[in-house]
Amino acid sequence: MDKVKLVGKNKKWARRPITTNEYKAFKEEIRVLTKAVDIKAPQELFIQVKSYHDIDATIQVILDGMETKAFGNDKDILRLVIEKFPIKKGQLGSIRVFGHTLKKRLDWRN
Repeated sequence: MDKVKLVGKNKKWARRPITTNEYKAFKEEIRVLTKAVDIKAPQELFIQVKSYHDIDATIQVILDGMETKAFGNDKDILRLVIEKFPIKKGQLGSIRVFGHTLKKRLDWRN
């Protein structure tokens, strides 16, 4: 997604725990774009964001929007890499998400 007005989690609530229309619309746009994606758990994601917002505010709405039947829940993401490119306030941002199913990996806990 290029040249979009990014919405952060700080815009999620409108004085009381009801999501704002701006947050809902952005989340739905991400949901529509990720419906065709079919990545089985466990997953690895690499997210590039051009944003003025705090990184956690930007990423939260992206992960919320990606929770579709085809993609699954963000609890299935085992590796997440985020690269942020700061931009000036008022500029339009962009999002790039790359992902795949993790194959066998070394378990360091044993």
